[in-house]
Parts: sequence; C-alpha cells; structure tokens
Amino acid sequence: MIHIISVTRRSFDLRLTIQAGAWYEEAFSGTGESARGEIVQTILRHETAHQYDRTMNDRQLQLRAYLTQRSTKNDDWLRAGVASHSVGAAAFFRSATGEIIASQIGNQYFLSTSTQLEYSRKQALIGNLE
Repeated sequence: MIHIISVTRRSFDLRLTIQAGAWYEEAFSGTGESARGEIVQTILRHETAHQYDRTMNDRQLQLRAYLTQRSTKNDDWLRAGVASHSVGAAAFFRSATGEIIASQIGNQYFLSTSTQLEYSRKQALIGNLE
C-alpha cells in the first residue's frame, strides 16, 4: 500500500510500504504497445508529473478543459487501458482531470517516449487526430 505523508504547494513526500522490484506496471495496456515500468520508479515519475498541474496557467487550464471535453472515447487517451475493469479511461480522466498529466506524462512519457510517440503515430494514421 502507498501512503502519501504530505503534499505542500511545492513538493510531495512518499512513504512506500512496497519494495523496489515488487512488480512492474504495463504503462501501455489497452493500446497494443508495451513498456513495463518498475512500480517504485513508476510512482515517483507519476507523483513528479503531478507537479506540472501546479504550474498551469489559465490558458493551459482552458486547453486541458477543451481537450478533456472532446475526448469521449477510451482510444482518445494515451492511457487507454486505465480503469478498463471499471468506468474506462475516458470516464476516468474526464472525472479526474488531475490525473491526466501524471498518468500520460509520468507513467508513459517519462518511461518510454518512443513507445508513446509510436502509439500516437498509429492513432493519427487511423484518423484519431482530435
């Protein structure tokens, strides 16, 4: 189990009760691509990416709202496999907008930029451009 001790305006503090190497997350489930990240490093990347949310200006917040509103299908999200056993990626990210950057950037981009770009390229080829 993961316990976040504290979050301040400028940092986060994690106390983990899991060991490094305990398991690996498939960051691209539901996409047809594959890159597995060690769980402690994945958590660190994810929580680091949350810090980007803290720096968003009004224009960036408006852009996130616009893109979130238009992204109604699971395939519209780079993390298409998130919440696949429950509400699905589209519903999850539309209701938890604070997880968009942490998940897409922290779990995928920081793990394997080339895999994320390859998935994006394939989506563009089939016409999923919005």
